[in-house]
Amino acid sequence: MSRCTPARRYRNATLAGTPLFRYIVPVNLLTKQEQLVLCIVLGLLLTGWAVKTYRAAHPPTAVTRVATP
Repeated sequence: MSRCTPARRYRNATLAGTPLFRYIVPVNLLTKQEQLVLCIVLGLLLTGWAVKTYRAAHPPTAVTRVATP
């Protein structure tokens, strides 16, 4: 565990200047349990997005009924 306070870690990370740090650093300030929940929620959102895209690209085949005499 580092001796840096969360505010100091955030300040040091923002000094790096990369745009990606804007999104990564606040995640580092979360607890492990909060990070896990965030990863699960993002994973479910991405999975839903992938399923939606797949279903749009592969529509279900039309079911034809045979008429019974």
